[in-house]
Amino acid sequence: MSIAERILNRVGQKKQDFIEYGFSSVENAAIIAFFDLSQEFDTLEDFYALCVSIPKVFFGHDARLFMVSEKESRLLLVAQSRMFIPAKTLT
Repeated sequence: MSIAERILNRVGQKKQDFIEYGFSSVENAAIIAFFDLSQEFDTLEDFYALCVSIPKVFFGHDARLFMVSEKESRLLLVAQSRMFIPAKTLT
């Protein structure tokens, strides 16, 4: 199978997936906004802020994003929608 055929096949599969997901218009808009805006910002911190802003703006839910620090074996709070703050280690 050529790369073009594989791409066409995957696009068709993804189309079917999205039909089956049954997203509401607001949920669909949130996904589109996320993918659109994720290409607009440059830094990882901006991406983290975007990840918690989408649920806040589209659904009215505050969100926190945690990352695992393998070096320290801890969770790091990297963004929250209530206040965008620098990463802090949770103890």
